[in-house]
Amino acid sequence: MNEKEFDDYVSGKAVPLGSWEMHFSESLHAIQEMTNAVTEIENRSQEFLKNAENLKQKLKQRQVITF
Repeated sequence: MNEKEFDDYVSGKAVPLGSWEMHFSESLHAIQEMTNAVTEIENRSQEFLKNAENLKQKLKQRQVITF
């Protein structure tokens, strides 16, 4: 590496190509983790709503039976 390249890297005028690839890869990994978390939350939410609806139906059936 010549002196100009070194000065450009140190001053921030230039960035080694590998660092962009690393940051891009880390960003993609973070996005994937967030997507997985959102999917898990969505699945749990749907399961919760399903269970709440089942409970609601069971409570309605009990009211009909007891009256």
